[in-house]
Amino acid sequence: MKLKWLINTTLVAISIALAFHIGNQMGIERTKGLCRGTLVTDLSALQNIRTGNVTEAVSSIEKHCYSDTVILLESPKWKKSVAVQTFMPELVAYRTHFSGSATNWSPTEVRLEQLLKDGGWKK
Repeated sequence: MKLKWLINTTLVAISIALAFHIGNQMGIERTKGLCRGTLVTDLSALQNIRTGNVTEAVSSIEKHCYSDTVILLESPKWKKSVAVQTFMPELVAYRTHFSGSATNWSPTEVRLEQLLKDGGWKK
């Protein structure tokens, strides 16, 4: 009886450790994928700045910022984080000043505006 309990306990422990390892590896790979996207976006913006195309550089950085913000605001955990709470007023102020006409917004910007309203950051 003790042997059966010991075997079951060991199998459960190994299963938990294996699940943790697999989940951790998946998280690391997802982070690397996000870094790849950041690299492409940031490099493109830097190249545009260096060649004097500041408008295109700003547009690239805005798209990246808005996309990341949508991801964070769609997550119940992250939308309540200190970082998100701290920077939302600044993002709202920025968008109020620079976002332009709603008819020219991308689908990401439309979703961002809805999330900002739903979160009480914008009226």
